[in-house]
Amino acid sequence: MANTQIWEGDTKGFKDGVRERSNDPMLIMAWRKQYMRCEKTCIMEELAKSCGYGILLVQFWLRNRLNPSAIDFYEVCTLCYEHELTGHLLSGTILADWYANDWRGVKGQKPTPIQLFERGLSVKADLLVQAENARYASKTPAKFIVRQIDLDSLPSANDSITGRQQSGHNRADLSQP
Repeated sequence: MANTQIWEGDTKGFKDGVRERSNDPMLIMAWRKQYMRCEKTCIMEELAKSCGYGILLVQFWLRNRLNPSAIDFYEVCTLCYEHELTGHLLSGTILADWYANDWRGVKGQKPTPIQLFERGLSVKADLLVQAENARYASKTPAKFIVRQIDLDSLPSANDSITGRQQSGHNRADLSQP
């Protein structure tokens, strides 16, 4: 029990909604390896969809590696993973930018994997600049407005006790007609 942590949440197969997860380094490494494999698969599938290739065709290419396009596609997938261009980013923001700003995309032409990767690097750089600018904008110090105040014109604390109005108008005398 020394190498375990208690996690609340997943109730499948565990009593009272509590499960034990080991923090053994070998299990953590296996989990990370499985996560990296899922991430790479997601990049491959989204890159294939975005470029107009079928997923089964790309899987066949990668399995057999007979086609030179398979080697290029695999290298682009590896580059996307190394530069942290996720599958969601490839099929969403980057592809939308391709069709909006690239002359081939405006004509309706689908990108090649390397073109999409290059566009992805520029879009990611733009997103990082926007995030950096937003971070600096939120850290700007507040500007204090400095004014001179005439202390004679301020109402005193006794004004509320005597019944004088702060606007400077006198109260109407109710005894006069």
